[in-house]
Amino acid sequence: MKGIKNDKKIRIAIFLLLSISLYSNENRLVKRYAILIGVNDGGDERAILRYAESDAKMIAEVFSDIGGIEKSDSILLLNPTLSTIKRSLDRLTKRIMSDGDKTRTELVFYYSGHSTEEGLLIRDDLYSYLTLKQDLENTTADVKIGILDSCSSGAFTLLKGGKHSAAFLVDESIKTTGHAFITSSAEDESAQESNTLQASFFTHFLVSALRGAADTSLDGKVSLHEAYSYASNETLARTETTQAGAQHASYDFRLSGSGDIVLTDLRNAESSLELADEDFGRFFIRDREDNLISEVNKKYGSSLRISVPSSTYTVIKEVDGIYYKQQITLYVGDSKPLTLNNYKEFTPEKNVIRGGKSNQIEYDLNVPEATAVFGWSTMDNIRELRSDINLFSKAGSLNGFQIALGSMVINDAFGAQISALFNVNGGDLSGLQLSGLFNTTGGNIENYGVQISGLYNWISNGSDSVTLQSSGLFNHIGSDTEGNVVQLSGLNNFIGGNSHGFNIQLTGLYNRSKNTSGIQLAGLFNMSKNMNGLQISSLFNSGEQFKGIQVSSLYNSADNVYGAQISLVNKADYVYGTQIGLININKDIKGLSIGLINISTDGIKNFNYRYNDTTKEQFIDYQFGSSILYHLLYVGLPKDLQNIETFSIGAGLGLHIPLGSLYTEADFSLNNRLLYTKNNIEYLRSHPNLSLKLALPLWDDFAIFAGINFEFEDIFSNNTLNNTYLDDIEIAEHSFFIGFRI
Repeated sequence: MKGIKNDKKIRIAIFLLLSISLYSNENRLVKRYAILIGVNDGGDERAILRYAESDAKMIAEVFSDIGGIEKSDSILLLNPTLSTIKRSLDRLTKRIMSDGDKTRTELVFYYSGHSTEEGLLIRDDLYSYLTLKQDLENTTADVKIGILDSCSSGAFTLLKGGKHSAAFLVDESIKTTGHAFITSSAEDESAQESNTLQASFFTHFLVSALRGAADTSLDGKVSLHEAYSYASNETLARTETTQAGAQHASYDFRLSGSGDIVLTDLRNAESSLELADEDFGRFFIRDREDNLISEVNKKYGSSLRISVPSSTYTVIKEVDGIYYKQQITLYVGDSKPLTLNNYKEFTPEKNVIRGGKSNQIEYDLNVPEATAVFGWSTMDNIRELRSDINLFSKAGSLNGFQIALGSMVINDAFGAQISALFNVNGGDLSGLQLSGLFNTTGGNIENYGVQISGLYNWISNGSDSVTLQSSGLFNHIGSDTEGNVVQLSGLNNFIGGNSHGFNIQLTGLYNRSKNTSGIQLAGLFNMSKNMNGLQISSLFNSGEQFKGIQVSSLYNSADNVYGAQISLVNKADYVYGTQIGLININKDIKGLSIGLINISTDGIKNFNYRYNDTTKEQFIDYQFGSSILYHLLYVGLPKDLQNIETFSIGAGLGLHIPLGSLYTEADFSLNNRLLYTKNNIEYLRSHPNLSLKLALPLWDDFAIFAGINFEFEDIFSNNTLNNTYLDDIEIAEHSFFIGFRI
């Protein structure tokens, strides 16, 4: 009986462990990433859109607020180049791969802008639907969600292999994998913008859906099914009477497993507005900057909650063509009901067709060649600026020049920014930034770039071509450089990435780079991880792998040196070249170490005993130095140590040459002969010695050798100096020796 009870307990324990394991596998944490793109410029033949970039900003905000996407995991691109989109998608793909083994991953790709039946129009480039689909599929995200708000984008859902499968499943588990693609228009339709909404119809209603208008189940969550249904239906209803005609959203869902995708969780909202059961009509919610946050079509008898950030809002309700307005302030944690008062009529709206030719535009978007001097220029909605002369200038993208007290470009700049105070560019730069205080660029330098300022210059990413930075304080490049770079500053120059061009850094204080080729000149010190070139400073230079020359007055340091170090103190691990200084320190050197003190920790450090059979003297030598070039100190004593009358001491340089299993050494030294008396030591003479030996190592620390020693005449005696020339010096005698090394 006891055994049966124990067996039952074991079965229960196994069941519980399996249940916990299955539960944990099905409920891995969800990690969501996003790349959100808004492109107003679709090329020379296309109308400049007004709201594509603001659409992308709205989507980014709602996913950040209640969509579970951290800002660090979201990339917002406004009017980028196609290469920038590709680089950003590659960067996210690597992030997803690194996190995929820990969590379940989802990728949201949103695009607002121009397109054709073939693909997305990114300025003058075409991003084909086939390439886009392949790029998304190449990511390892468990679920890929693609949302395209552009003309003819429905062609994206009709690619070979795609089909309109069952729209959605209703289970809320997180086992679903695959892709869900949504487009704002059919393959032969135009996507439309609204000046009244200050957005595209589809994105406007999608944002409203995500903020709660689509929560028909009232569970506090908005699923992919609910969001698509609401945005699709509202877009169709609002475009049926427009000039361009009805706009039909489309989809391609290829999801396997069980469960619909939850896009937003209203329960995590900072604050919310409550629409009571008795309220009905169409509600427009605008923030204090008059941006339309949400539009809700509500029926009588159903409550609704719209999640919005804490702020002050104006809410307009329209019923049968009559508009009512009220203002409400929400603080963090508030959930307030709406009341009705006032109304206001709106004029009929006119629309700009997305993808339409420039002659189809109903609004004049031509940019003036110059605006009024000493005015405030705000050109968020104009992406092609030829010239702007103002007190403060602000543009979305720059093709031309800005002259102002302060200049700002939200996205990319192709031209010149000239100001007395500052120039700010949020994207890539090709051109000139000239200011009295500072210049900043949030992206890369493409083609070429020049930054000249009184204080500092800043490039957040890298440089793809020729770059010049000149400032009074410091210059900064945050990432890789593909072209040649010149940095001139009063204090500091910095390059944070790898260099594939030739760089020159000249500063009064210090230079720092990662992997670079070029020249560093500094008033105090230079630092480079890997350097090919020249470092010159007044105090010290530092590097890891250094190929070239380090010159300083105090100290040079490197791991491996292929070249030369010249300073008071030189330190390196392995030197393939020359060290010149008062103190030279290395593990080993394949070359010359020229200094008063030369230390090679992995080089030669030997004691030798040798006996000269001709002179009947015995010598004790100490060799120290590199594995090739060594220093020599020795003392010579007579055979009879009990009767020492004369002895010698010497110092010199030697050369160590391996010969297979043998080695040979040649050293040249100056032997000083001394006379020892009872109370005194007298100097007798000095003569040069040349010694040649051949050695046989028997063990790692022991070798035997034999050799010949040539002793020259005493060139330092008065007789020699007065009566002979150096060319006439002859070998006085030679002798043979044997010995051993330990």
